Amino acid sequence: MSESHNEVKRALEEIVGSEYVSDDPAVLESYSKTFRPDIILNIIRPEFVVLPGSADEVEAIIKIANRFKKPFVSGGQMYFSNFTPSKDGFITIDMKRMNRILEINEKDMYAVVEPAVTFAELNAEAQKKGLFVRTPYAGGVASVIGNHLYLGFAGVDWRFGIAPQNILAVEWILPTGEKIKLGSLGLPGAGWIWGEGPGPDLRGLLRGLLGVSCGLGIVTKMA
Repeated sequence: MSESHNEVKRALEEIVGSEYVSDDPAVLESYSKTFRPDIILNIIRPEFVVLPGSADEVEAIIKIANRFKKPFVSGGQMYFSNFTPSKDGFITIDMKRMNRILEINEKDMYAVVEPAVTFAELNAEAQKKGLFVRTPYAGGVASVIGNHLYLGFAGVDWRFGIAPQNILAVEWILPTGEKIKLGSLGLPGAGWIWGEGPGPDLRGLLRGLLGVSCGLGIVTKMA
């Protein structure tokens, strides 16, 4: 391994701990798999896989990636082909440790979740409170945040709207490593209740035709 490789690895280990950073070839191989035939024929393995446990760790990882000029990609459930590297040197950020349901608000009927929370997990908790969550065509194992950022179609959309339309407040780490808060989360003490304002509504950048696919950073919490 090159000295640069070892330096990046040490920097990542200082952020998340050595148990959550890997450059093991067997592990890297598992993060190169996809169902798309065009990618299957041109498999590229990441240089590192790292598993953050908090938004602060995500922020620090992205800053390390920028410092060493390493491209990065992330995924909540590593469920889709966009989360495989497109060239050598990638850092794959696997969000599976960030799997907490932070709040289910019964009165205002919204939930606050981290990237690895699935629809099945959120529905199980919501139903305990007499609520439910629409399940997309991707199924119950899909990431709630990932699905809301990437199309998010479901059979009940005629009644509830497609998933990207239901995004409220958001905590978002930009590609620079800067953390921003959208909607009411940007106002001290306002909570997660609405998505509009203050200022320009940046949710449109998140919920384009196919979402950001990590191109504009990583969403770490969403209502």
